[in-house]
Amino acid sequence: MFIETRPSYNPYEISRESHEILESFSSVILSPPSGDFFQTRVLRLAQIFHLSAVWIAEWKKNPHNFKLYPWFT
Repeated sequence: MFIETRPSYNPYEISRESHEILESFSSVILSPPSGDFFQTRVLRLAQIFHLSAVWIAEWKKNPHNFKLYPWFT
């Protein structure tokens, strides 16, 4: 007779590292705007996700017209 045993697994459970990243992300996104956008939001998001460069795009009404704002950490 074969008995399969599996460790208890919760598909909704995330790792502690993922939880900390999500907490940091939500605190940045949900905090009230203050100061320079790039200094307060973009730089912090780059730090949270360990990014060395971030590209922010401003989309205009014309779908072929947008501006890119590079930001390097």
